[in-house]
Amino acid sequence: MKVFKINDYDWWMAKDELTAVTGFTKLTGTHKDDVESVEEVSEIELEKFDYYVEYDEGKYKCEGTFLDQVKKNVSAGIESTLLASTER
Repeated sequence: MKVFKINDYDWWMAKDELTAVTGFTKLTGTHKDDVESVEEVSEIELEKFDYYVEYDEGKYKCEGTFLDQVKKNVSAGIESTLLASTER
């Protein structure tokens, strides 16, 4: 499983770039031609950043690293999903 940086705000987990872009465009309504520079995020980067989840309005808790979250998703049978999104 891989993670792709779709833009400055969104990371998508999928088996390949096409699946990531397709999932992202379906979720957001963005046209695929507007997705310009998709980059694969390395395991080193995924291990470097903590993964936070909002558990109450404005309150967040760390649930490990992004790599930990990818492994959880794979274990749960999730094949394609938005992994991270920040406010624009």
